[in-house]
Amino acid sequence: MSLNALSRQNMLDNQVLTNHVTEPRLVEALASLPREKFVPAAYHPVAYVDGDLPLPGNSGRVILEPMILARMIQSADVRPSDKVLVVGAERGYACAVLAKLAREVYAIEEDEMLASKANATLKELGIHNVNITIGGLADGYAQEKPYDVIFINGGAEELPEAITDQLRDGGRLVAVLSESGVGHVSVIRRSGVYHSYHSVCDTAPRVLPGFGKRPGFGFLAGFRLFHFGNNREARAPLTACRAEVWQARPANFR
Repeated sequence: MSLNALSRQNMLDNQVLTNHVTEPRLVEALASLPREKFVPAAYHPVAYVDGDLPLPGNSGRVILEPMILARMIQSADVRPSDKVLVVGAERGYACAVLAKLAREVYAIEEDEMLASKANATLKELGIHNVNITIGGLADGYAQEKPYDVIFINGGAEELPEAITDQLRDGGRLVAVLSESGVGHVSVIRRSGVYHSYHSVCDTAPRVLPGFGKRPGFGFLAGFRLFHFGNNREARAPLTACRAEVWQARPANFR
């Protein structure tokens, strides 16, 4: 077994499987993909480390650590027939994992160099169901909406309407929602004119460009963020979210 293959197995055994990631198709995808091909050359020796890996430049963007990425994707409940939007293709690793699970993946990336690297690696690995477009992350990719799954590849203090409007009825959006420096891997589900949300686990946020909080806004186009603990849901009609008038709290909210 090569050193990279051994490191990949150690990642699965010590980071992924021990942190409640059990979906067989996801585990198989992580086991089959050479993560080292998706990280900058300087980080090849630590491609499987249990931490974020910085991307080149001064944007502050990172390749998410394997465990957090796996928890996010598992929470999205990706099905073989799904159409997925990845917001922030970066160097393509999240796209590649999702491509193993879904019918087709569309991705938006604002950095042309990152998109070029991602496309080259995906082509090298024979992954052909990913389409990466250059554009602003906060705009999403409306040309192919609606999506069964929207994967925000990083942190968000606010989710722009342009993104949430691209989610199919019954679809799932996964992101690291952040408030006051505290981040929660969270799943938002759309049901008609309602969005419901629950958190999965905590992590340190790295907010994506265009997803920072504007004064007077919460994380869902005016939907104020309250953390209710794991597997608790908050619901609000989209019209109320946009007007920022929904103030419901569970009885035990403090």
